[in-house]
Amino acid sequence: MLSDAQLADVFRAVGAGGDDPEFDTLLVWFHYETGARRGGAIALRIGDLLDATGQVRMREKGDTDVLQPVTADLLATLRAHAVARGGSRCDVDSPDYDPSAPALYFRPRANGTVRPLTDRRYDTLFGRLQRTIPWAGDTQFTAHGLRYTGTAKVERIGGTQVARRFARHAERSDTDRYAAASTTELVSAFVKFTGEPHQLADGDTR
Repeated sequence: MLSDAQLADVFRAVGAGGDDPEFDTLLVWFHYETGARRGGAIALRIGDLLDATGQVRMREKGDTDVLQPVTADLLATLRAHAVARGGSRCDVDSPDYDPSAPALYFRPRANGTVRPLTDRRYDTLFGRLQRTIPWAGDTQFTAHGLRYTGTAKVERIGGTQVARRFARHAERSDTDRYAAASTTELVSAFVKFTGEPHQLADGDTR
């Protein structure tokens, strides 16, 4: 688990270098706040941003399809990024709106070509961080380190079953099924984790 100082190192280095610090910062933020795997970010679609409930729909390994709470700031930033880079098909107010359009994009090329996020960005971003931050190179730091850190912090706040739900870990026993955390429990821990309010904090949408 990253310390607060190490997490600050990551955000500082991401924002200070590379060819697209705005995008890289959004990626790091997304993985830390949602505990997302690489595949969850790559599979994210504009229709997965659910403003009405303050959640995103996560599609990761094992064909999972899970709603994950996010802060209002992250949700708004994701939507603004998608519209700015993906164009009118990412704009819910446009007749061109396509909910299946990707939500995360590279910076457009000089000829205007728009490219959605791929694995290649992770190799570039975390390779740079490993070269820039001494401890990141020593530990071979990747996006999984952000996922692990977010999950570990939620576990300390809400316990094992809440952390399991936050990380979208598969149930491995009857105990996991019987003791599965509710949305209310997850959101309660999430609010303490982020220090931000959430619209589902007083309700349960399970």
